[in-house]
Amino acid sequence: MQEFTNLSYTTSEQHKDLTEARMKRDNADVEEISSKLVVWSPFSPDPSLRNIATGVVAEEGVNVHEYESIGHKIMHKMIGQPAFTFTFRRKDKAITLGQTSAIRVAPDRTIDSALLFQRFLVVSQTGELALEEVMHYELSPFFPALFEARDIFRKADKPQLAHAICDHASDAILQSVLETECHVLDGGSLLHQVPWKRGQNYGEIAQSYADFTVRHYGSATTVVFDGYEEGPSIKDNTHQRRGHNSHPIVHFTADTEFSGKKEEFLSRDVNKQTLIKMIIAELRRSGCDVVNAPGDADVDIVKAAVRASLVHTTTLIGEDTDLLVLLLYYAQRDSKDLYYRSGKAKADGSFKVYDIKHLQEILGHDVCSQLMFIHAMTGCDTTSRIFSVGKKAAFQKLVKGDSVLQLCAGAFTIPNQTADVIDDLGCQAMVILFGGKSTDSLATTRFNTFSKKVVSASSFVTPERLPPTESATRLHCRRVYYQIMVWMGTYKGMDATNWGWDLQDNRFVPLMSRMNAAPDNLLKVIHCNCSTACKTLRCSCRRYGLPCTTICGLCQLEECDNPHNKFLPDESDND
Repeated sequence: MQEFTNLSYTTSEQHKDLTEARMKRDNADVEEISSKLVVWSPFSPDPSLRNIATGVVAEEGVNVHEYESIGHKIMHKMIGQPAFTFTFRRKDKAITLGQTSAIRVAPDRTIDSALLFQRFLVVSQTGELALEEVMHYELSPFFPALFEARDIFRKADKPQLAHAICDHASDAILQSVLETECHVLDGGSLLHQVPWKRGQNYGEIAQSYADFTVRHYGSATTVVFDGYEEGPSIKDNTHQRRGHNSHPIVHFTADTEFSGKKEEFLSRDVNKQTLIKMIIAELRRSGCDVVNAPGDADVDIVKAAVRASLVHTTTLIGEDTDLLVLLLYYAQRDSKDLYYRSGKAKADGSFKVYDIKHLQEILGHDVCSQLMFIHAMTGCDTTSRIFSVGKKAAFQKLVKGDSVLQLCAGAFTIPNQTADVIDDLGCQAMVILFGGKSTDSLATTRFNTFSKKVVSASSFVTPERLPPTESATRLHCRRVYYQIMVWMGTYKGMDATNWGWDLQDNRFVPLMSRMNAAPDNLLKVIHCNCSTACKTLRCSCRRYGLPCTTICGLCQLEECDNPHNKFLPDESDND
């Protein structure tokens, strides 16, 4: 009929994948995938196992790529086992990248130090030991006056010292921001001030920091960043408590789109250092002066501000009390006006501004240098807070002229002191901080404090309320002295392992004490009868945080795995 009528019948393509709109969408998707593969090539020489979309690098334990051999091993174990009683153990399964997104930085152990303290005290009253003699020992698996858990410092309340200085020298505290010729910024604080927007790539994020800095402070600004090089640091303990390095490493370039949470990304030192390099490049293009310190930048930040104040009126902007303490030590009397303030406004929009030169006049030269001792002794990033001893109380003792505290504070700022001198003076200072007499020993102060609290307390006196033992105090004071020497820049040639630190697995761990937790005859009260090697928390010694001793059972006839009470996970964990 078509031939007869000389007509033809045609129809448009009806398949949706061949429509013009669909083809445009497909082309756009191909271009997007291609752009991603340019950044994250699956054929790159990088041997690491990683998420190709986000750049997150798998931790060492991830073995999901060996799923086939893992499955065969599980099937082999199932042979001959009853189907309804067989259980799949977690340790036998493949570990995916998602399972290790948060790394275990400290063992999950529950050691009831108060219960152990009570038992030791009760047993000591039934034997030949006097309570005064028992008080030479901590009577706890760790030292709760200084540590919140094994090897973990009590968190310092650093702003408390700044508040105490404000109360004492209120005339030097301004409520308005003064215009100065130069600004010096703490790069670590700056990292947390600029919000990140979803969908930004890392290059845009770096540019936003440069825009923020120039917009708020001008191009005549110096920004000093911490360095995060690999290797042990005396701030390892603080990083562990804050959760640093507990999230995955991310490999990224300027074109990589950010995904995830800003706080988790910045908690990893490697991620932070890579981003800092991008930010530094953008800041320098904007005309800012930038310094990337090799390690902790507090001293470099303060020295940059002090140098600038010799020529220009200067404001240092940061959030850390360490910076205030160091400014009072380093600032020069003949400099131009030098101020310190936070980058964050208070609720009413005002700022608390410290006039450094006026503060120095009010406090005096000696107190300004001795503040480093008060700050480190009562807790900073590398030393522990002392339970029940506040920075404000210690500061008030110093400014009121306590002779012993002033003597100790002055001695701790003298380089090349011997460990014995530091130990003795530190113990004297600890006695004074707990309200004891200069002639008292720490054991006597512990006994007197315990006796007073027993009389007045409505419940049992917990061990953290007592002063630390002499052994724990000596190591604490060595860490204090080492930190002061770092602040003063005179620590070259000092070995941290001689000053209260131990190097374990390429990180510094604080030494807690060089004494046993209790006298030998009390330690015998807690013993195990393990027939195996004491690998798990079924071992009563390990559960209480104590090492196995010769009084223990069969474990002493073979190689015991608990000679120093190191944690090993319980291998019987099932889903």
